[in-house]
Amino acid sequence: MFGLSLTSIKLIAMFAGAVILAVFTATITHKVDLAKYNQLLLNYSQAQVKVVQQAKLEQAAQDQIALNSAVDEATAQQKIVVQMQMVEKEVLIHVPDTINCITYGVLRVLDASARGVDPDSVPLPPGELDGTCAGVTPSTLVTIIADNYAIARANAEQLTALQAFIRAVTAESQKDKTP
Repeated sequence: MFGLSLTSIKLIAMFAGAVILAVFTATITHKVDLAKYNQLLLNYSQAQVKVVQQAKLEQAAQDQIALNSAVDEATAQQKIVVQMQMVEKEVLIHVPDTINCITYGVLRVLDASARGVDPDSVPLPPGELDGTCAGVTPSTLVTIIADNYAIARANAEQLTALQAFIRAVTAESQKDKTP
C-alpha cells in the first residue's frame, strides 16, 4: 500500500478508533450536560414563578389588612366627630352661663394640666390675680375642654388602630412562615 506495515495500519486504525470513540463520548457527555443544564434552567424558572406568585398573595393579604384598618379607623374617627358635635349641642343645656366668673386660677390649672407643667409656671395676664374673673363663660370653657377630650380620644383611636394594624400584619406574616 503506502509502504506501511500491517502493524502500522493496525496502530493507525486503533488510533482512529480511539479518536472516534473520544469524539462520540464527548458528544454524548455534552448532550447529557446540556440536558442537565436545561433542566436546571427549567427548575429555576418554575421556582421563580412560584416565589412571585407567593409574593403577590402575601401583598394582596397585606393590602386587605391595610384597607380594613383604614376603613375601621375612618369609621371610628367619624364616630368621635359625631359624638363631639352632639356634646357641643348639649353644652348650653347642661352648662348654663349663670355663673359669671371663671377665674384665671381655674384656667391656669387647666392649662398647666394640658401642658404637663406646674400651674405656677403658667403666667397670669399682667395685673390679674388667680381669683380674678377671666371673662370666659362656663359654656365656652366646657366646649373647649370637650373639644380637647375629643382630640385626645381621636389620637388614642389612631394609636389603637395602628397597634391593630401592626398586629394584623405581623400575624399575617407569621401565618405565611408556618409550614
